[in-house]
Amino acid sequence: MIEYTINSERVKKDIYNHQLDTLIAVGDAGSFNKASEKLHISPNAVMKQISLLERNLGFALFQRSHQGLKLSPAGESLYKDAQYIMKYSQGAIIKAAKIANKQHIIRIGVSFTTPVEFLLSLWTKVQQINSDLKFELISFENTSQNAKEIMENFGKNIDMVAGVYSENLLKKRNCLAFHLYDAPIYCAVPIHNHLSSKDKLTIGDLYNEKIMM
Repeated sequence: MIEYTINSERVKKDIYNHQLDTLIAVGDAGSFNKASEKLHISPNAVMKQISLLERNLGFALFQRSHQGLKLSPAGESLYKDAQYIMKYSQGAIIKAAKIANKQHIIRIGVSFTTPVEFLLSLWTKVQQINSDLKFELISFENTSQNAKEIMENFGKNIDMVAGVYSENLLKKRNCLAFHLYDAPIYCAVPIHNHLSSKDKLTIGDLYNEKIMM
């Protein structure tokens, strides 16, 4: 609920009601008739809903003339906020649904330098232990700043990331590592770099080189 004051009277209204759908439809269409076609109700029903909304709010939402309907300044403000409220309401439901199913979904961060092909071979074994468990791959740009933020916010958008790690770094970020798979280390270098023609590298090859691990 929200609480606000109009004409020195304190009024309580629901944050969202379906009359806002009608407001947006009429605002988009510019007429009751066109809005009724979109809403699949009669023009008279649309007019009644807008009149009821205006009466409950205590101010006009539309300026009526022979040229048609035009949102009043107050109506324009509510129209824009109503669009946000509808989006936010839909997002809130999706977010709540994800939380409700969170115990069955593991969100794994994926980037160019954190491949997860090994999961395909492991997943059959995981399904044998818990057939309800699912995973979702979340793509992200693996920069040093992004990696820091992801590790500090595990559980919000991403639950785990596969890759090389440092015990000391994990302790600083309050994270834990679990050994699932040993992967060979690959290096990315520009195509014109002299190392690009080699299939395998030695430590000596990497001296004084800038590479992406």
